[in-house]
Amino acid sequence: MTDSRSATQAFVFEMKGQAAALREQARKSGTALSHSQALEVVAQLNGFRDWNAAAAARSTGKAAAGDANRASPTRPATLSKVQLDLKNSAEATPAMVAALLASVDDDRHWQLRVTKDGIAYLSDVAGNSDLDSLAFRLETWCAGCGDVGPQAAADELWVLSVYRDLVENWPDPKSALIDW
Repeated sequence: MTDSRSATQAFVFEMKGQAAALREQARKSGTALSHSQALEVVAQLNGFRDWNAAAAARSTGKAAAGDANRASPTRPATLSKVQLDLKNSAEATPAMVAALLASVDDDRHWQLRVTKDGIAYLSDVAGNSDLDSLAFRLETWCAGCGDVGPQAAADELWVLSVYRDLVENWPDPKSALIDW
């Protein structure tokens, strides 16, 4: 197995974990979401046309980035695989915020950033770097503090707090840096 193929298989496996976290968050907020619906949403949020395209990537070794199945070429390139379009009410939900939080590991500093086009994503570029395209950003979450990752995504109060910060500041942010 090539390194590219094993990395892509790990990515697809990670998307399945994101789908499980999304279903759990949806269940907690009273929304019924089937396993297949969750897989479709996560695949699209990760840049694939649908779950079939994501699953095909597993066998071909093609990662989502730069693939013809990308949902939108205008989304910023980041380390977070899940991004939310705050202009799209189907994506701007607590369940989608949970999927975003679950999409990264708590092994480095992360910052939730929102572009001027309304795309929310997690970046390991934090602080005052690369701010030109941003409408606003939340404070930096330190590595190991539990603000991101599957456990953070399962914390309903935390997810709602992050969701509230996003919707209260988009499209007219109170400040360029939203700090608690």
